[in-house]
Amino acid sequence: MEFSKPTVRALRERLDESMFGNSVIKPILLELGVNASLGNAKFDDDRVTFQLIIENKDALREIERDLPDMAKLYGLDTTKIGKHKGKSFSLVGWKRRARKEPWVIQDLESGTEYIIGLSYAQNLFGTEELTTTE
Repeated sequence: MEFSKPTVRALRERLDESMFGNSVIKPILLELGVNASLGNAKFDDDRVTFQLIIENKDALREIERDLPDMAKLYGLDTTKIGKHKGKSFSLVGWKRRARKEPWVIQDLESGTEYIIGLSYAQNLFGTEELTTTE
């Protein structure tokens, strides 16, 4: 078997179902109070290596961990509800590797998440009002 992107993706799905669905591992995870999932895969023609991620059940998502510090640094209020075109949004995350659009917001009605840039985030969730002097 030669590994390619589609075969690795199919293999991941099958492994995910068998390992974390109804299996011997599931009761162990429940007993320990942790979640497990397969992470990134590295592969070449002959070998595939999957990352195994085990985290506490109440662990924050990666985008949620740094949000309080980064929001404070950029003057954003994480408790503020931003309004745009009749919809309400909440600031829920910050993507550390995204340069142009690192902020993650969530539509409070649908639960859909979107990524936005700093200027838009400051417009929706800024803590300081801009004042103009004449």
